[in-house]
Amino acid sequence: MTKLIFPRSNIGAMMVALCLLFAYPAKSFAVDFHVFGDMDFAFNWLDNARYDSEDKRDKFTVNQRLRLTVEARVSENLKGVAMFRMAPAAWGRSKQGPVDAGYALDGDGVNLRNRFLFLDWAPSSMPLQIRMGLIPLSLPFTSYRNGILDSSGGGIAASYQFNDAFAATAFWARPFDSYDNDSSATSKTDTNIYGKNLMDEMDLFFLSLPMTFSSAGVKVTPWAMYSTIGKDSAYWGSFTARGAPAAGGGTTDWNGIAENAQAWWLGLAARFDMFDPLSIRADVAYGDMRSDTGRFGDEVLYNSRGWSSSFIVDYKLGWGVPGFFAFYASGSDADDVEKNQQWGYAPNLSSFNEGFGPTSYGFGDRWGVNYAPSISGVNSGHWGLGLQIANINIWKDWSHTIRVAYYQGTNDKDLVKAGTKPYNISSASGSPIIYDPQLMTTEDHAWEVNFNHFYKIYENLEVGWNLGYVNLDRGDNWDKRYRDNPNSWQLATNFKYTF
Repeated sequence: MTKLIFPRSNIGAMMVALCLLFAYPAKSFAVDFHVFGDMDFAFNWLDNARYDSEDKRDKFTVNQRLRLTVEARVSENLKGVAMFRMAPAAWGRSKQGPVDAGYALDGDGVNLRNRFLFLDWAPSSMPLQIRMGLIPLSLPFTSYRNGILDSSGGGIAASYQFNDAFAATAFWARPFDSYDNDSSATSKTDTNIYGKNLMDEMDLFFLSLPMTFSSAGVKVTPWAMYSTIGKDSAYWGSFTARGAPAAGGGTTDWNGIAENAQAWWLGLAARFDMFDPLSIRADVAYGDMRSDTGRFGDEVLYNSRGWSSSFIVDYKLGWGVPGFFAFYASGSDADDVEKNQQWGYAPNLSSFNEGFGPTSYGFGDRWGVNYAPSISGVNSGHWGLGLQIANINIWKDWSHTIRVAYYQGTNDKDLVKAGTKPYNISSASGSPIIYDPQLMTTEDHAWEVNFNHFYKIYENLEVGWNLGYVNLDRGDNWDKRYRDNPNSWQLATNFKYTF
């Protein structure tokens, strides 16, 4: 007999009631429900994650997260999808960042968040797939998740398969529509906005053309994206927006933007498997964002433009996958920043800030809910290379990855002035999984070593140990507090239950 226990949280009770309601559809149609997800528990030991001798954060925390996906499927051509997330947060904390995490005593905080909520359907007579709602928004990649945009937002996406070799994918999304002339809304620039025609929207228009040549072992996906950004859009004041220059700075006054802006990106994701078991993967992207003042001329209030690339070569063996990787992304010139606020990065939109992951501690290749990247979750302002052996499977139910990497900054050393902070301070500064991208200049370099081990306890339960060590050697331009303690390490034990 199944026993239903309603949680103390009103939102939790509403969810259960909603699920029960949809569990009994009208007799005129049949609905198949599919429920799956994962639950993580991470025990984290961490030292000097900010590479700051004055950082006093806890060295040990326990984080947990639940992700639950529900599919209501009527047919192969029609289904509704909802993914809910119990926000990753630390035990003992009743409030963490922008949400009440609910993992302190009594555990009744509001920690439920929706990540995806969309309708998926296809006309029965056409090779067309349409998705609308709160949809996944992720740019194409073959090497590492795309740090420019890897999130979710309201929009409509469509994919059309012309034949086995050619397809097209497009979406329109509205990630920000901040105040919508709501009398209860507030703004830093105008607290009396009711009835006013604010330029508060941000829109994205995306197109990709995947080309797959299976007989030749080649897949290439060129893509392009364009955006209009209103001067009153919440993008300018969001922590997301700050992630772009902050990956190499953080001194821009985003809230000072007084004009609309436009941005565009071009990219290419390619994979070559014609020399199997040798595999080559490469991604490259360029982005440009400028305010309307000067109409893309030199006299602008703010602009950011630059490019990024990453490259992986793998060779699959019976016992593991040895490989080489490299990445490069443009950085900022101090004179350009000071004279006309021109940053040297491709604009970053992603809010998950963990997409770019050549390493598992300095960058975003983390497993489970251990700490966020200690160097950066995007590729802005860094270059690096490394060697790894992934998926070592010598022993039954065990898997291992060993990695060593070297990386350096591509930013002008003169960006560093007296008192410059190498990382952002956000509204979520109390979070143990805060995303703090580190500014690295051409005089800063680092070595990183990863030892990652995974053991399958049951078919649906796995435990992983992630050991990461970074030695970050900063140049003399930095204050002493950022040079005194260059060593940072993490040991994370993560239990992941999938169902």
